[in-house]
Amino acid sequence: MTDSIIQSLQTYYGLDWMTMILGMVGSFMISSQNAKGFLFSILACCCGFTVAWMSGQFGFVVHNIVITSIAVRGYLVWTGRLNVAPQNNRQNHNKDIVLDAAE
Repeated sequence: MTDSIIQSLQTYYGLDWMTMILGMVGSFMISSQNAKGFLFSILACCCGFTVAWMSGQFGFVVHNIVITSIAVRGYLVWTGRLNVAPQNNRQNHNKDIVLDAAE
């Protein structure tokens, strides 16, 4: 059992374990409304990208690039460094129509 754990740590230089740990910490921090959780998620994706590249799993390489992009956007929006225009909500639009008809 111990040999299996040590071997798994050496296969990808421990990056697969770092991906798991950083990803869980990042998710916990985001769920606790801490924007720095996005930074942990970005680090997790960088580790995951490296592991996927080393193992030849190019679908996961693309996955990690996409998730990293989403995490960067999330961090920028959360910290106010990226202004995102609010989208028109269909319910609000219909509410205005009903109000116009009542007048």
